[in-house]
Amino acid sequence: MRGLLIYNGSFVNRQVTDMLAAFKRGFRESSAEITCEESGAFSLAYNSGTRLYRRGRPFDAETSGFSFVLFWDKDILLAEGFLRSGLSVFNAPRAIEICDNKLLTHGVLCDAGIPAPQTIKPPLVFDGCAGGGSGFLDFTAAKLGFPLVAKEAYGSLGEQVYLIKDRAGLDAAFFRLQYKPHLYQKFIAESAGTDIRIYVIGGKAIGACERRSEIDFRSNVQWGGTMRLINAEQEYTAAAEKAADTIGLDYCAVDFLRGKDGPLVCEVNSNAFFGAYCALGGRDIAALYARHILGKAGHVKRA
Repeated sequence: MRGLLIYNGSFVNRQVTDMLAAFKRGFRESSAEITCEESGAFSLAYNSGTRLYRRGRPFDAETSGFSFVLFWDKDILLAEGFLRSGLSVFNAPRAIEICDNKLLTHGVLCDAGIPAPQTIKPPLVFDGCAGGGSGFLDFTAAKLGFPLVAKEAYGSLGEQVYLIKDRAGLDAAFFRLQYKPHLYQKFIAESAGTDIRIYVIGGKAIGACERRSEIDFRSNVQWGGTMRLINAEQEYTAAAEKAADTIGLDYCAVDFLRGKDGPLVCEVNSNAFFGAYCALGGRDIAALYARHILGKAGHVKRA
């Protein structure tokens, strides 16, 4: 069985190259083959229907020789193009879309009754128009208190996340972010600089780690965080599995804050890197995910 791994060629670093190598090993261990290709090699053309092209030539499941796509990108329309070409796509485009937009993520989680920090969506402001957010800002300050957290709806690696300490800071943040999709959240002081990440494959939590920073309210390694493997409490693993199932993810990492009353979902990542976790002795995520994908395709027993 042959599969196609799609990654974004505009963002390639050591994490990406290590991840690609890990997936090649993982699929090879299950007697399958994975071909890695940049998303830029593919184009969508719209006429009377949508047609997918690979390096200028028509592409579909019947003629390509591929059985599935492991989609490690956020180009939702391209992922949907692979679906229309007749290939199974992991993760599904809609699941990637929900994870990529933090506003969508928290709306879906809230509707499913999954605990998360209190979140407020700002009004839509058209680019170049005057903002009209004074009443909204009064409401946000009263509802969330200070400090609070502002996040751009699209972002990763702990970037586009800001700690707002007072009303002047909130006014400045809204002025700066008003033309971008973003949100405001209650600051969970008891979890400042710390979170728990749980990896989920095929609806089952397969491993967890704690990330901690002594110098920043964000726990990401990019902001000075360190990582250690943990055995997460059952309430965390259950919430992670429910979040993955609710969104429809075959693979994800669910990041939790430790709230006073239990776990609070901070983010759900549909293409979370796993190299640092595996380097600490965690389970082989690439191999487990490969087995899950092949199991869905009937090639091997699922992980």
